[in-house]
Amino acid sequence: LAFSPGLAVGWTTAGLLHGDAGAFGPARRSIDRARLIAPTEPTSLIARADLAEDGECPAFAAALDAALHRPGLSGRLRARLLHSLGRTLDRAGHVDRAFDAVTAAHTLRRRVEPYDPAEDSAFFDSIARTCNAAWWRSPHNLRSDGVRPVFIVGMPRSGTTIVEQMLSRHPAVAAGGESLILQSILFQELPQRLGQDFPDCLTAAAPADWAWAAER
Repeated sequence: LAFSPGLAVGWTTAGLLHGDAGAFGPARRSIDRARLIAPTEPTSLIARADLAEDGECPAFAAALDAALHRPGLSGRLRARLLHSLGRTLDRAGHVDRAFDAVTAAHTLRRRVEPYDPAEDSAFFDSIARTCNAAWWRSPHNLRSDGVRPVFIVGMPRSGTTIVEQMLSRHPAVAAGGESLILQSILFQELPQRLGQDFPDCLTAAAPADWAWAAER
């Protein structure tokens, strides 16, 4: 942002990071700046509505509703706007309208992002076959320095963030925060480096590859 202060997506991202850290005032100010730069950009509106104070919810619900009437919206973006509208209306006490908005969002998402349960099951089965007990006991997955990683996983809004925050209070625990970098490394960068898709790349990775991933 120091080099590109007019980059709206940068201010929105900074605001989201502030929000993840619990700094809601700076988060709102950062996203408000993004909206000044690109007032018709829906992503910053969604991000700001999710951080709205209770008294701001009616105004943001109206802004989200107006954004839904703009031409040229993709189905995915329209679904995101509807989800945000539902959350905002719910906080404003308009539960029936909120339910209608969320229902419309889910209906639209099923159409633009079809979900195949069998494909997902096959994907997770392939991970289980690859990362079996023998894989976990392989030399490059063992550490001798006493440091052990703990991964906290779960569905959205299931309490994973507060579990991390609680554990990080212990003096022997260092929290790494919520980051998408591991997802990028495992699903994109490591497969490209080794020329094998995920999860096959996990068995092909050598200690040097894991060292590279750790440096990333």
